[in-house]
Amino acid sequence: MKKLILSLAAALACTVCAAQAEIYTYDETEDIMNGVTLRHIQRFDGDGWLNINAVIADLSEPHVRLDLLKGANIDSLTSMAELTSSQDGVLAASNADFFDNTRPAYSQGFSLGIEVKDGELLQSQIGEDMAAAFYDGRRLDFSYMNMSITVTAPNGETRQVRHLNKHTDYYGELLMYTSGWNNGLSPAPGGEVVEVVVDGGTVTDIRRNQPPAAIPENGCVLDVSEGVDTFFYRCFSVGDPIEIEVAADPSLEGVKTAFGGGTMLLKDGVKTEYTHVIAGAQPRTCVGTNGDGTVVYIITVDGRQAASKGVTMSELTDIAVELGCVNVLNLDGGGSTRLLAKTFWNSDLHVINLPTENRKVINAVSVTTDARPGEALGLRLRAENDAVLVGDSLTVEGRYYDENGLTVWTHAEEPVWTVSGTEGRVENGQFYPTTPGSAEITALYGGAASEPLEVRVIGGVTDIAVPETVTLNVGESYRLSPGISDGEREATVKNIALLSPTIENSQFISYDNGVLTGLAPGYSLLTLSRDGVSAHCLIKVGEPDYAAPEVPHEDITDPAMGAAEGGLSFGIFAFDGTRDTLFNDLLYQRGLERVSELDSYGFLGEYRSDRLPSGMKMPIKADTYSAIDRGFALVISLPSGGRLSSSNWLNMAEAVASTSAGTVIVMTKSEPNGAIPKETEVFYDYLSQVAKSKNVFIVRPGLSNGLTIRDGVRILTLADSSDYASVPSAMENTWILRFTIDGDECGYEFEKMFE
Repeated sequence: MKKLILSLAAALACTVCAAQAEIYTYDETEDIMNGVTLRHIQRFDGDGWLNINAVIADLSEPHVRLDLLKGANIDSLTSMAELTSSQDGVLAASNADFFDNTRPAYSQGFSLGIEVKDGELLQSQIGEDMAAAFYDGRRLDFSYMNMSITVTAPNGETRQVRHLNKHTDYYGELLMYTSGWNNGLSPAPGGEVVEVVVDGGTVTDIRRNQPPAAIPENGCVLDVSEGVDTFFYRCFSVGDPIEIEVAADPSLEGVKTAFGGGTMLLKDGVKTEYTHVIAGAQPRTCVGTNGDGTVVYIITVDGRQAASKGVTMSELTDIAVELGCVNVLNLDGGGSTRLLAKTFWNSDLHVINLPTENRKVINAVSVTTDARPGEALGLRLRAENDAVLVGDSLTVEGRYYDENGLTVWTHAEEPVWTVSGTEGRVENGQFYPTTPGSAEITALYGGAASEPLEVRVIGGVTDIAVPETVTLNVGESYRLSPGISDGEREATVKNIALLSPTIENSQFISYDNGVLTGLAPGYSLLTLSRDGVSAHCLIKVGEPDYAAPEVPHEDITDPAMGAAEGGLSFGIFAFDGTRDTLFNDLLYQRGLERVSELDSYGFLGEYRSDRLPSGMKMPIKADTYSAIDRGFALVISLPSGGRLSSSNWLNMAEAVASTSAGTVIVMTKSEPNGAIPKETEVFYDYLSQVAKSKNVFIVRPGLSNGLTIRDGVRILTLADSSDYASVPSAMENTWILRFTIDGDECGYEFEKMFE
C-alpha cells in the first residue's frame, strides 16, 4: 500500500504552527509475512525531512515471536549484521539497549539494562531508573523494575550482588560473572580482590592474585575486594554450599525475552515523566505496543543528515502514537539506530533505515519466525513502472507465497498469464503491449488469480524527455534513458528505435540503441521523434575548437498557446551573458527593453544591474527566492541552485493559498530542488495539486524553446542564445516568452526578439 499526502496548500491556514507545517508525506506499507509488516514514511515539514520506519508484528500469530539477539559472549559488542545472522528465522531487528563500551579495543561492553534470552538471565540492570521490556511468549510489557541477587552463606549471613556480568574497575561490592562472559574467564583483577568459584551450588575454589579462572557452565565467579568486605574470608571455605537467589519485581518467572531501554515514553496512552534523557533532535529508536501488548512496533527515525533531521524524545512519542502505540519504551539511538528487515520483494535481511554509522551494539530485539517456506499457494505481481510505450516492453515480476505469506522460490507449475483491456502478452518476465489503453495483467496459479496489475500503455506521445546536453570524453560512453508522456502518465523507453533516432555529425560518436560513445572531439546532435513530437540532445565530445551549433526549435502545439484578449501581460527574457562582447551587451539590453514594454516582467540568466536600460525597473530575477503577487499572476522565483529552504516552502505555500490570481508562474535557472531528487518530486507533486485550480507554469532557460506537460503543470524552456558565436544566429534565435492573462484565462507565446 502506498499513500501520498500533499498538504502544503492548506498547511498555512494556521501560521502559529507554520514552522512545523507538514508539507509532504510518502507512506508505504510492505508485507513481511502474515501478521508482520514494514511501514516506511518520508515526511517533509517546515524544518526539513524525516525518514521513519516501523516494523509492526502481531504476536498472536502462531509463527511470530520476539527474541533478544546477542553476540558470541554476553559482553560482546557486535554489528547488527552479525547479530541477525546468529539466529535462524529473523524477519526484522533493530538495536535495543543503551550500553557502555569501556573496552572498545576489545569490542567489549555491557548493557545498562536487564537481559534475558531464551529464559536465561544474562545481565542485571544498573539502576531502577532504566525501564525494560518483558516478553512471555504471548505479549510484550514495559516496566521499571526492582531486582536483587542475594548470596547466602552457611551461617546465614547475606550480601547483595551489585552487578551481574558488567565490566568495572570497582570491586567494593559483590560482582557476579557467568560462563557466557569474557570468553568464559573471570576478571582476575588481583590485589585485594578475592574470586570465589561456584559450581552447582558449591564453592569449588577461592582465588587470590591468580590468573583468570574458568567460569563453570553451571555456576559463576563472585568477586569482591577484601579491603572493603571480608564476607568470603569469614563465611566460606572450599566445599561449602552457597545459595544464590534472584528476586525481581515484576517477576521474571515465565519471561522468555527481556531487554533494557532508557525511559518509558508512553504508558497507557499518556506521556510519562522521563527518567533518562538524551536531549535534542537525534536519530531515535523505540519499541511500542498496542493496549494489550500483543502488537509490537519497532520504530526508527533517522537524524543528523539532510535526508532526515532527527527528532526529540517528545516528537518520537508523537510518531509512535500516530503509528498506533499505547505504550512506548525508548531505546538507544544516535549512531546505534539501525533497522534490518526482510520484505516480500526482498527476502534477504537488508538495512531499511539511513544509519549514520555502522556501530557495534550490545544487543538487538528481533521479530522472528519458526515457519519455513512451504507449498506455493499463489503469487503477487509488480512492474518496474506503471506505464509503457506501445511496442516497447515492461518488466513484470511475479513472486510466489505460501500459507504464512512467506516468499516461496519453488512451485509446482508455471502461472497462466492473461492481459485484458489492451492486446499484448507476458513472456519471460516481460510485458509486450501491441495496442494502447489501460491494461490489466493477471497471473493464475493453482486455481487462484493474483490481484490485477494495472499498466497504462501509451499510444500517442505528447512529450519526449532527453538530456539537453551530454558531455563525453573520447572513448567514454553514456546510456540514454529517454522518457515519454501522453500528458497523464510517464514511461521510460527501452527500445529507443521506437523514437526514430537520427544523428547529425555522427562522425564524432558511435550509437548503439541508446549507448553513445565519444569517438573524436566535436558536436553531434541526436534527435528523437514520434507522433509529431521531437526532442534534441546536443552531444559534446572532448574540447571542440569551435562554438556549439544551433539546436533546432520545434513547433509547439498547445491549446494554451495564444493571447488572452484584453488581458495583462508578463514577459520573460533568458540570457546568460558569459560572452563579454559589445553585441552580447546590446542583446542583453534589447531583451530587457522588450519585456519592459509589458505590464510586468522577469529575467532568467546572469543579471547585470550596472547595464540595466535607463528608466527600467528591476525585473523579477530567478536567482533568489521571492513570491511576488502582481494581482493577475503570482510570480515565484527560485534560488539560483533551485532548492527551497524550509522557510521558502512555507512562504510559497502561504503565497499560493492567499493569492486571488488564477495563474502561477515559477521561474528557475535549474531543476527545482534538483540537489535532492525527492524534493524535486515533492515540488512537482505540489504544483500538480495547485494546477487543479490554477494555471501553473514553470519556466527554465534551455538550448531551445520547449514544452513538457506534467500532471497539468506546463514546463517551458526558453531558448538562451547568448552564447552563440555567430551574430546572425544569436539574432535569429533570441526569444521573449509572453504570457497574456485575463482572470482565470492565460495564454502564452514565444516571440522572436528580432522579426
